[in-house]
Amino acid sequence: MALLPLFGAATASANIVIDFSDTQGVASYSQATMNTIAGSSFYFEHASVGGNLMSGIEALHSSNPGFYQYTHSSASGTAPAAISAGTVYDYDRGNPGWSAKVTTFASDVTAGWGGKTTFAMNKFCYIDPDANWSVYRDSMVALESANPGTKFVYMTIPLTVDLGGDNIARGDFNSSLRSWAAANDKIVFDIADIEAHSASGVAQTFDSGGKTYQRLADDWSADGGHLNAAGQTLAAKGFYALAVEAAVIPEPATYAAALGIATLATVLWRRRRPAGRPMVHP
Repeated sequence: MALLPLFGAATASANIVIDFSDTQGVASYSQATMNTIAGSSFYFEHASVGGNLMSGIEALHSSNPGFYQYTHSSASGTAPAAISAGTVYDYDRGNPGWSAKVTTFASDVTAGWGGKTTFAMNKFCYIDPDANWSVYRDSMVALESANPGTKFVYMTIPLTVDLGGDNIARGDFNSSLRSWAAANDKIVFDIADIEAHSASGVAQTFDSGGKTYQRLADDWSADGGHLNAAGQTLAAKGFYALAVEAAVIPEPATYAAALGIATLATVLWRRRRPAGRPMVHP
């Protein structure tokens, strides 16, 4: 059966969360699904952990280029004249401070990246535990309104293995993001949740002040913050899950054969998640 286009300019109609569980299903996607989402593109501003994700994109592609079709292209704040399908345009802008990361992304999107790619993503690094959630949120909302042709993806702050105050601050930011996104039908790439489960799927957490917080699983890091090779490919699978779950699927019956029952069921479950009820992890 010929595949109809899955992508459109419409914004997400439901809260979509890409977390650890989603990365586990990517290897079982059908070839038809992977062929279809190869038409998507990404603009991604980041620092060192983002570079880890790009290493994961390349490692997956090298392992099976016919299945894992995404590649990445080093970019800058200036968009090229033409955008290639199946490409993650990544701008490693370094670590100028959390506030500058917000304003730089907004400036680059406004100056030319807006409307160019299927998705636009701005990631803090784990060195930004003091990032202000409200400032980040308000900037992203304004960019969404001004650039309806691009899906803006909210990203949690990545974690470290520590059990102390910085991971608590990151966790508070991430909790605010998840709750607000659930209530406002936003797309979330939950890098923190992806990192916070061991290879066997066990949540890595600690308690403080009566709350439970996530930490980076030792399986995915050699230095306690950056991702090792296994962590890189794990997190990079999130780009594929993102493209599938954010696809516009008007009639489930039309796509059941193309997407596969398991993939379709995941997409529909995401789209039916009630607003205001965030994912909760132990």
